[in-house]
Amino acid sequence: IGYGLKFFYIKDIDDITKMALIEKHIISPEMALEKEEEKAILINEEENICIMINEEDHLRIQLFSSGLNLESLINLGIELDEKLGKLLSYASHSKFGFLTSCPTNLGTGMRASVMLDLQALSKTRNINKILDAIKVPDEEELYLSLGSLRYTPNYIINIVMEEKLNASDLMLERVNKISNV
Repeated sequence: IGYGLKFFYIKDIDDITKMALIEKHIISPEMALEKEEEKAILINEEENICIMINEEDHLRIQLFSSGLNLESLINLGIELDEKLGKLLSYASHSKFGFLTSCPTNLGTGMRASVMLDLQALSKTRNINKILDAIKVPDEEELYLSLGSLRYTPNYIINIVMEEKLNASDLMLERVNKISNV
C-alpha cells in the first residue's frame, strides 16, 4: 500500500525495540508480550504510521504527528483505510457498523486522540486554564483521560473522541480551543 511500510511479526522484534515502541505509544504492552504468529505490525521508518494486526482489533491504523495536524492525519487515515479496503474484506453490519473483536469498538471504527504535554503549564500554575477550556457536555462524547493527574507533575492529557456524527470536527474544535488558551 506504499508509505514505506515494513511488515514485522511481534514475536520477531527484540525486547529493546518493543520497549521503545511501547514508550512511544506505538504498540501496547499487551501486544509486546504476545508470542502468537498472527500478531504483527506494518510500520514506516519514521514511525509515524503503524498498522497493528490482530492486537485488540483485527486492524488498528495509527498515525502520529507533532503539532496540531489532526485534520491531515484524519485524511491520511481515510486514505490508508481505502487502500486497505481494496485489499481486504471488512466485516460489517447494517445496524452495528464495522464488526471488531472488541465490542466497544463497533461502529465507524474511527477514534481521534490528541496527547498534550502540559508540564510547563503545570509548573507555571496555568494548568487550570486548559482544564477549564476542555470541559464539554457529555453528549459530544468527548472523553478526557487524565491518567494519574493528581499524583504526578507530568500532566500528559489524552483527549479521545470516537467518530459518531461529525466527531472529527468536534475534536478539531477542542484542539483549536486548547491551542488558543
